[in-house]
Amino acid sequence: MHILYTVGYTGLTPAALLATASALNAVIADIRIAPRSRNPVWNKKWLLEAWGPHYIHVSELGNRNYKGEFGEGTLLVDVETGVTRIADLLARQPVILMCACVDAASCHRTPAAEAVAAFTGAEVVHLSAADIERLASGQQGF
Repeated sequence: MHILYTVGYTGLTPAALLATASALNAVIADIRIAPRSRNPVWNKKWLLEAWGPHYIHVSELGNRNYKGEFGEGTLLVDVETGVTRIADLLARQPVILMCACVDAASCHRTPAAEAVAAFTGAEVVHLSAADIERLASGQQGF
């Protein structure tokens, strides 16, 4: 089983995240429920064109409660299907779960990663902006 990474793209560039994915031989799984942003370079259409096979949208691990309409907490769309999709990818290569949030501790990507890890036994590594910068520049390790 490969490593499961997570990252929030705020403050990063698509080029740096793609370079990181290439350095890790990883696919980037966008787990936003709606892969849209005010910054068009983070919209699904742009990412598909720019990242090609390094990008996949996994809406099943999106947070239905991203606006807080259902009170506190995370409500993933379809945990079982999302976890299965990520597990299939992890069997072949590392995966980076991506959303917008900078802080993994307060983001839905952490419970999504925990669900995948519980199912697959994969190690989870939360990437920081410094990690992305280091990996994108060709430096290895954390």
